[in-house]
Amino acid sequence: MRVLQLGDGIAGSVATALLASLGAEATKVVGAGAPHRAGPVIGTPTGPVAAVDLTLDRGKRIVQPPTDLSALIEEHDIVIVDQGRAVTPPVAQNAVVATVSPFGLDGPRSPQPGGELVAQAAGGLLATIEGSDGAPVPAPGYVALKAAGAVTALAALHGLDRRNDGPGPVLVDVSVQEAVAFTAALPECAHVLHGCPGRAGSGRYVAPSGLFPCRDGMVRITAVENHQWRGLLAALDHPAWATGLDERQARIDHADLINRHVTAWAATHDKEECAATLQAHGVPSTPVNAPEEILTSPQFAFRGALST
Repeated sequence: MRVLQLGDGIAGSVATALLASLGAEATKVVGAGAPHRAGPVIGTPTGPVAAVDLTLDRGKRIVQPPTDLSALIEEHDIVIVDQGRAVTPPVAQNAVVATVSPFGLDGPRSPQPGGELVAQAAGGLLATIEGSDGAPVPAPGYVALKAAGAVTALAALHGLDRRNDGPGPVLVDVSVQEAVAFTAALPECAHVLHGCPGRAGSGRYVAPSGLFPCRDGMVRITAVENHQWRGLLAALDHPAWATGLDERQARIDHADLINRHVTAWAATHDKEECAATLQAHGVPSTPVNAPEEILTSPQFAFRGALST
């Protein structure tokens, strides 16, 4: 399977990279000049490259724009088009053309520009993240456009099924806004979009759930099932305040009490210690690591997950 990437948008680049990870042969046509990117830049033998591009372009064949683009298109099964805005899709006789743009090709907002901040805001993600002053805070790392890229890859495969069912070209139109609204990283998005009452996320179903401050950072704890709750009680040496909270509904009704006591317990431990203790008792938990801690993670080192 051969995939061609036209344009330097993050969503399209993610889609092509995902298809390449599944075994496709990927080619990227580069534009004039390096695209603007947020985040770190890595020095390479050919010059500085944005870390996000270095990651997403790994394994792709990079080519200059050819004189005859139509001939290059017909050499591929899937063509991913992402110029960061709505553009007229190229004509293809046999290839599946999947376009991804801020608001789709034909909606009322299709002419409007996009980008990561617009994607987070228009897709509902920005409404769920706020700073200590209550102002919206963008999530880092292109999370919205990466979500749209995953949808674009899936849409391209859907288009491939349609092409294989019958002759003729197939065009698939992906809206970044719609993709983010339905697949964004935080479940609170649906909570906001549908006007649900009460707490958002897993916190509305059970306690403890969420981030808890430790002596050296944060630990995330989510004890949903009854056996996980019993493990939590064992880790905390069966405290008296937990009497009568063995069933989930009781824990929902007394969420503030539970979270208050778990917060007090976590505050007296390091985050790694908290996570290790809870995991040993079957409680889902993990320390929240800073970037430099991830680079020295024993788990990542054991799995050989990092390369330099």
